[in-house]
Amino acid sequence: MLQQRLTVPRLPADLKWTRATAEHLAAHEISVGDARAVFANAPLFFEQDSVPELTNAGFYQMRPRRLQMLGPDDQERVLMVILELPDHEGLSKIVTGWIAQKDEVDIYELGT
Repeated sequence: MLQQRLTVPRLPADLKWTRATAEHLAAHEISVGDARAVFANAPLFFEQDSVPELTNAGFYQMRPRRLQMLGPDDQERVLMVILELPDHEGLSKIVTGWIAQKDEVDIYELGT
C-alpha cells in the first residue's frame, strides 16, 4: 500500500543488490539495470509501513526502513522498486520490484 509521499533529497549514489535479488527481479521481468534506471529518472518515493518480520531464529524484529520507488525505466515502463534504506554502509538495497500495475501508474502520473 502506498503511504505518504516523501521527498528524498539525498540517496546513495549507488544501489546494491544480491544475486538472489537479481534473479527475483528477473522473475518479475525487470533487471537490476532497469531498477537503477528508475533511480536515475527522478522517481517518486513513498515510505512503507514498518512491520515486524519473523526471523530465522524464530522471533520477531522490526524490518529496516523501506521505501517504494515508483518511476520510469529507460524503456519508459513505470516500475515499482522496493528499497531498504540504509544499511550500515549507508547504501540502499534493492529488495524487489515489478512492472507497475494500472493504479500505480495512475499514482505516478498524478504525482509528476
